Amino acid sequence: MTRDEYEARKRRLEADLRSGMELLEAAFQTQFRALEMVWMGVSGEPVSMRQATPASAAPPPEAKKRPARRTVGEIYTDLVTALPSLPETFDRGDICRAIGYQPDRVALYRLLSDLVRERTLRIEVRGEGRKATKYRRA
Repeated sequence: MTRDEYEARKRRLEADLRSGMELLEAAFQTQFRALEMVWMGVSGEPVSMRQATPASAAPPPEAKKRPARRTVGEIYTDLVTALPSLPETFDRGDICRAIGYQPDRVALYRLLSDLVRERTLRIEVRGEGRKATKYRRA
């Protein structure tokens, strides 16, 4: 496949997506108008024949509540600050409880690996499967 063929297929897919979304929106508007007509016939109340907005167009309420993602530096600071308050041997769950949030798994794993390499921590029991790795302050 050449670059031109790739670009042409990509444009075709994007056009198909747009036309599919337009068809879906038109079907929704038709169903909404039909529902309003049925409601007017049953209740006798006038209904404003406005354009409907699909529920999916509004942002989900949980998206507003989601906290901003913390940087690796912030996670590192929180981790180092929480180390003295952790039990003798601890795992990821203990760390999350101590810092008060669930950090990004990859970032936390890398930070813990760095602390093991620096000999600040040592691995007490290596985790496998569903069993968490246990760490100890060195």
